[in-house]
Amino acid sequence: MPGLPGQGRLMVGQIAWYIYILESLKDKSHYIGISSDPKRRLEEHNSGKSLYTKRKRPWIIIYTETYDDLKRKQRKINNY
Repeated sequence: MPGLPGQGRLMVGQIAWYIYILESLKDKSHYIGISSDPKRRLEEHNSGKSLYTKRKRPWIIIYTETYDDLKRKQRKINNY
């Protein structure tokens, strides 16, 4: 996966958070998400557990980036 491991600096005991971008193989649309385990999250998207992405399966991860400051990254994504 591109971006794994990412650029975030983590201290011992911190949870690594990943920003991930999925691409639908059905229609080439994109989905941006946040997870501590993007591989598991991809499996959930592809199994239909996410209502938002269910109709556009299958998905692939096209980008990941690691962040230790999740709140700062969420603000950045919300401004995207």
